[in-house]
Amino acid sequence: MLSFVVGGFFFQAVWNLIFGFTTIAPTLIGAIGTPIFFLFWSVGASRRAVHDEAEQKRFEEAERSTQRLRDIEVARARGDFDRWEKDK
Repeated sequence: MLSFVVGGFFFQAVWNLIFGFTTIAPTLIGAIGTPIFFLFWSVGASRRAVHDEAEQKRFEEAERSTQRLRDIEVARARGDFDRWEKDK
């Protein structure tokens, strides 16, 4: 609800600077435009969150793959690679 008021004052101030007079139009523009702006902003934020989550999953998968390769190398160095491979 506060966004309606803030948006109205913002657009009224811009309207007054441009046209030099007050009308109800800037308040209506602010009351209608501000929630639309916040809607698009929240959609963008949720898309970024989904992207970050997918990136984190890719990173974790790459880390697991790298760790498995390290484990294989250590098993080969110890000479028990065959036993290790059967356990996995």
